[in-house]
Order: sequence, then structure tokens, then C-alpha cells
Amino acid sequence: MSAIEVNEAGLMKRPTQYDECVKRRAAELALPEVKGWNLDIGSDEDVIKFLMKHINRLGGYEIVKSMESDGWDNADSELVEIMDEDFIGTAERELVKQWVKCLGVKLEIPIGTQVRIKKPRKATEGTGEVVNHYPEEAKYGVRTPDLDKMSNWILLPEDIEVVE
Repeated sequence: MSAIEVNEAGLMKRPTQYDECVKRRAAELALPEVKGWNLDIGSDEDVIKFLMKHINRLGGYEIVKSMESDGWDNADSELVEIMDEDFIGTAERELVKQWVKCLGVKLEIPIGTQVRIKKPRKATEGTGEVVNHYPEEAKYGVRTPDLDKMSNWILLPEDIEVVE
């Protein structure tokens, strides 16, 4: 397992779907449902380790195919349905909320501020205005000119910068 990543100040970085702690939590969340599907698949710790290797944000079918290629040959449509749940997303949100609380992360860019999107995706290029704060997960709502008045992109603080 890889160590928890820290920034230059020695503080834990924001958890992501690729971190071992998030994968472990996702596997722990999936465990009761997977064990309910088949009680005879091994010890809890063995199942958690196995799930950590395969669980991701892909759909249940892709996850189960990956599991099958690694020797889990009794998969069926019920397991696909179980693995369709976004265990990674749930675990990531849960751990980010804990990270925000533990480190006292605060959003510093006020609502109404013009920002440039540093890591543009297809639809989020250019500049926009901070229109919302999501303090529990330390994210900003940014409305770009192409969006209607009720919409915003949800972006990480490191993905935007104030336009001077």
C-alpha cells in the first residue's frame, strides 16, 4: 500500500479516488453487500483486499469483468448490480469531509469573484464567477458564461485562480 500523500507543509493532501485509504473505505462499504451476495467468498479482510484491487468508478459490469479475470469465477448479474453502486465516490466524499474538518480547510475566494479555470476540461474552459461555496468538501461553484443562472461547475480550489 502506498503512503498517504502530504504537501510541502507536511499536511495530508485531499483524498482522491486513487488513494489506498479511499479504495479501502470503498471496499469496506461494498463488503456487506458482497458478503450478502455470497457468504462463502472468504474472510472479510481477504474480500476487502480483493475489492481494493478492482473497485473503481467504472460501471459494475467492467468491475465484475476485472474481478473475473483475477479468478473470481462465480460472478453474476446480481454482483454487477451491487458493483454498479458508486462505492468509490461515496468513500471519497466521506474522507474528503473528514479531511476538511481535521485540517480546518476554508474556502478563501469570495462569492462574486472572477476566476480563471487552470485545469480546463472540455466544457469548463476560460473564466467564470464564483457563485457558490461547498465548504463540507472544500469546493467552489463557478459559473462560466455558457451556463444558465442556476448552474455551476464544481471545482477544486487548486483548479482555479483569481483574475486580477
